[in-house]
Amino acid sequence: MYAAASESGAVTQKCVGSGGSGPAGLLAGDKADVVDEHAGIVVVLVVDRVEADPQLDPRLVAWTPEFDPRPGRLGPVDAEGAATDDAPPRADVTAAWRGVMTTQLIILDFDGTFTDSEEEGAPFAAAYPRLMAAAAGAPDAFYDHWEGALAATRAESPRFGWRMNGRDAAPADADPYIRCSMAAHKVLDALGLALDPPVRDKLLGETYQAAYAHSAIAFRPGACEALQDLVDTGIPVVVVTNSSTHHVVRKVGQLGLRDASAVKVFGNAMKFWVEDGPIGDARFDGLPEREAAPRLDRPLWLRRSRYFARLAELWAEHGATPATTVVCGDIYELDLALPAALGAGVALMRRANTYAFEEDAVAAKGERGLVVDDLRAFARWVRG
Repeated sequence: MYAAASESGAVTQKCVGSGGSGPAGLLAGDKADVVDEHAGIVVVLVVDRVEADPQLDPRLVAWTPEFDPRPGRLGPVDAEGAATDDAPPRADVTAAWRGVMTTQLIILDFDGTFTDSEEEGAPFAAAYPRLMAAAAGAPDAFYDHWEGALAATRAESPRFGWRMNGRDAAPADADPYIRCSMAAHKVLDALGLALDPPVRDKLLGETYQAAYAHSAIAFRPGACEALQDLVDTGIPVVVVTNSSTHHVVRKVGQLGLRDASAVKVFGNAMKFWVEDGPIGDARFDGLPEREAAPRLDRPLWLRRSRYFARLAELWAEHGATPATTVVCGDIYELDLALPAALGAGVALMRRANTYAFEEDAVAAKGERGLVVDDLRAFARWVRG
């Protein structure tokens, strides 16, 4: 007989040998599906749990005499059902728990993650001030201020953030797209133009879309190989991006995958949108408002409701949970802070100007966090 136990040793569920056909002896009333069987481990997804130790993830559990799923442990129990320590955990089994066997959904950012944002954004950055100056109706005056505004944006970032809905959503110099937007704010403020927020937002949005059409495509080394490797795991792979679905589908199509349709793209995710109040989902409503970053003198805002709505739809569609999801992106605040706070595994793809606070935040996640320079390293991490 075996039992899963919390760190305190309290038995939370019992089972008897499965004989290779799946675990038996779940809690009365439990409903569970077998997720995988590998190397003597039977992993089940508990769909409906009537009783659970709050210290142990009640949804994904493995049965084997020597398995340690962290923070709970799985091991022998005596005749009375008390957990014992007769069997030590096996390192190879622990590694398998973190790998493909327990990952049910892979979520990827795209621009800056699978592409070199500085290289592909250079034509965008060249076109942007011309388009904005014309749209604002002040071409000469706009150009007089533009280079100074760009320099100030670079110098003040990351303390100076991409301001959206009254919150700093990301470093102002994180990539050419955000950098140009924030420099435009400075110029428009200096000239007293488009001061009404809805008018300003419309002007910035339309100029962004017009300039984005000039962007190049510059894939990172190994981008196609890594994405194909992820698709080949059989785990659903989706792209969730702030860019338009059309633009990113076009880029994915040019990568050279055997079947580009295997990667679903969801654009206009609005990862920058921070919500103050509850939205009626306990997972979101229970989040703190912010995360502290010791090497950044402003908070990292977590409650990004539009991004969460997309994540929640994907979890429901694929029968996944945050704990069985991995997310890869190049801007910690936009791509990773929310899913990490919810319990997902996260990987930060370094940019040319990744900030120390971003790497610190990912390192603080322990085994759930990874910082990489190469997408192929991320694919190997997912595969375990």
